[in-house]
Amino acid sequence: MVCVLILSEVKAVDGSWQVLDVFENEDYIQMVMEKHGSGMDLFEFIDRSPLMDEALASYIFRQVSDLTELLIIFLTSSLFFSFSS
Repeated sequence: MVCVLILSEVKAVDGSWQVLDVFENEDYIQMVMEKHGSGMDLFEFIDRSPLMDEALASYIFRQVSDLTELLIIFLTSSLFFSFSS
């Protein structure tokens, strides 16, 4: 749930989408994210095009890893400031 809270707080980071709402039940945490581009999400894209060339796979992986890095930086700085306050 911590990651969902962090994603909810991230504003206007290049390559990221805003979290509009969060739903939680016994089994799942579901996030409603803003629509991006033509509306196809990454899961649907991969599901429709399971075979992709290396350049496209590398581009997608880079976007995911860049956002992951930003989230880690955000989390560690938030924890640092919460402990030092």
